[in-house]
Amino acid sequence: MERKFSLLATIFLLFFSFPAVWALEISAGNLTLALYEDSGRFNLFYRPPGSSAPTALLSPRDPASSAVSLVIGNNIRTMGGNSEFKQQTEATPLGARFIWTSPEVRIIQEFQLISEGGVRIILSLENVSERNLALGAAFLFDTWLGENGTDHFSTSAAPRLSQETAAGGAQAISYWVSGDPAAGVALRVVTAGSGVTPPDLVVFANWKRLYENMWNFKSATGASWRSPPTGRSCSSSKARPE
Repeated sequence: MERKFSLLATIFLLFFSFPAVWALEISAGNLTLALYEDSGRFNLFYRPPGSSAPTALLSPRDPASSAVSLVIGNNIRTMGGNSEFKQQTEATPLGARFIWTSPEVRIIQEFQLISEGGVRIILSLENVSERNLALGAAFLFDTWLGENGTDHFSTSAAPRLSQETAAGGAQAISYWVSGDPAAGVALRVVTAGSGVTPPDLVVFANWKRLYENMWNFKSATGASWRSPPTGRSCSSSKARPE
């Protein structure tokens, strides 16, 4: 059985610098998608007209800090740098993709550049074993565009998020934004709508707390983004295991 999850990301005007890391790069206009073959991770960059310095949409401090986590049966696996999976990285007519293969599952993370300011992410999970498997996926995004202020995020339901928040069920959202579009720097991720699989839960919290508890996260009401020992913040979008 094959399951597919889709997210839609839209880039507003961005400008900054990022470290040089070798990657498969695909560009559409001023938008560049970078797939890092050594870590199995990705980032997006936008170079506005007349600017020589593009901005990273996700944190450029460590390309491996944004990741896809899977539940495969009773096991949790993070894609990229995992010896259990054979990894392929390849360009496609619309963008690029990672393919991870093990004796049990085949995972494709495909990136389609749909405009100069947007990319669609499609995650396909296929059980290639001879037994039934529970499969689920979670996206962890290490954001940084809103870190200069206290309100790191906004959503379709809240114009400002200044503390740890979880959205799902009756409180489900249709999009979230990292950064301030009015200031010309923002990442917008669509979580509902045509062609998009609504996630079971979207969590906005400190990066370290999310990374260490991807599948057993308990939201702490009132917790700040900059919980020690790190000052990093991010959001995680999780799709229900099927």
